[in-house]
Amino acid sequence: MIKVFSPDISISDKITLFKTINSKEISGTSNVINNFENDLSAKFNRKHVIAVSNGSVALDLALQLIDLKKGDEVILPSFTIVSCLSSIMRTEATPVFCDVDPLSWNMTLKNVKDKFTKSTKAVLLVHTYGLPAEASSIETFCKENNIILIEDAAEAHGQTDNNRVCGSFGEISTMSFYTNKHITTGEGGAVLVNSDELSKKANQMRNLDFTSKNRFQHENMYWNYRMGGLQASLGISQIKRLYKTISKKIEQV
Repeated sequence: MIKVFSPDISISDKITLFKTINSKEISGTSNVINNFENDLSAKFNRKHVIAVSNGSVALDLALQLIDLKKGDEVILPSFTIVSCLSSIMRTEATPVFCDVDPLSWNMTLKNVKDKFTKSTKAVLLVHTYGLPAEASSIETFCKENNIILIEDAAEAHGQTDNNRVCGSFGEISTMSFYTNKHITTGEGGAVLVNSDELSKKANQMRNLDFTSKNRFQHENMYWNYRMGGLQASLGISQIKRLYKTISKKIEQV
């Protein structure tokens, strides 16, 4: 029996966690957070990574970052976790469901084209159950039509499409590190971007609008979406054996 919510925690994971506890680097602003973000950046070919408390929060930030207006439409797959829908509904945009492929359970380029209108502002592409969606072709279509592509790579750590790693497509990618993911921190998530501007805004949004210049003068009512240091520490150890974890899961199929 394969347990969905029982992660593989190794001796090296436990040692890493012990060292972090001993160093007292456990807060959401500790150096271990930066180390985890840098490791994710290198692994998934993104310039910036913003670690957050869970994958649903990552989706919320991604949708808030693109400044959706009333009348804007966001295409998403009809088969996915509710977090994808709720993150759109917390904006002023309208969610538009597209069908999914019966074999991969992912949206395809044809599915997206079927729902594309002049009001389409963004596409939320989701890789389901470790099976990559048609990210390359959907990304090309979005670029040609001035559509923002957000990639939910929560279930695709270590997977590729057209020789590109999942987590590197579109303007923004999101990840979850829940216990059933290839990389787990128990709870946790991340927003991945290449834009310096989006990275700066996402960092403020996850951290109560604190700035280095006027830390306690807030222009926006943002949130505390920080990841804790112990979670990040476990993530650093998990990244090192990502492909070993994937191979082990393949053996169980």
